[in-house]
Amino acid sequence: MYRNKKILALIPARKGSKRIPGKNIIDFAGKPLIAYTIEAALASNCFQDIIVSTDDEEIISVAMQYGATVPFMRPKDLADDLAKSTDVVIHAIRALEEMGKTYELFVFLQPTSPLRDGTDIKNSIDFLLDNDYRSVVSISEDTVNGAIYINYVDDVNPGLIMSANDNKFVMSVEHGVDIDEYRDLELALKYLER
Repeated sequence: MYRNKKILALIPARKGSKRIPGKNIIDFAGKPLIAYTIEAALASNCFQDIIVSTDDEEIISVAMQYGATVPFMRPKDLADDLAKSTDVVIHAIRALEEMGKTYELFVFLQPTSPLRDGTDIKNSIDFLLDNDYRSVVSISEDTVNGAIYINYVDDVNPGLIMSANDNKFVMSVEHGVDIDEYRDLELALKYLER
């Protein structure tokens, strides 16, 4: 429990990636990319559970090695390029409910934002709770960076668009870097070295 809320960290990490093959577990400064997000979630001390949703055995192994839980496999139809984040969330929440696990809030943490840290995550949750918001999205200055999305579980439905959100938690440009291409990896490494 964090501030009397049961909060789930949900990290989506499918096998396929067009621009950077095996992106979610690619080596980034000596660790798999996904490790940074798991470690940030752990460091925040906000979560009841830190769950990785994946369709890949290798990602499962890496995720568990760094302290996440992988209680189910993501179905193949939710692991292709057309799969929507909302559908991945709905599947995860339903699968967890079937195991008797329920939460009030979930925080969606994409592994492609390795420099977002535990303080960013904790501060974004505090930002939501302090303002009585139903949802929050992180941005870097004027850009939605995709690093942190927070919603109440009760509000999750197939029409939910997590990025369509006026409650913007501002992060530093460095912490908000999103890795989509190899040049983003180089930029993130430069920030990390600083």
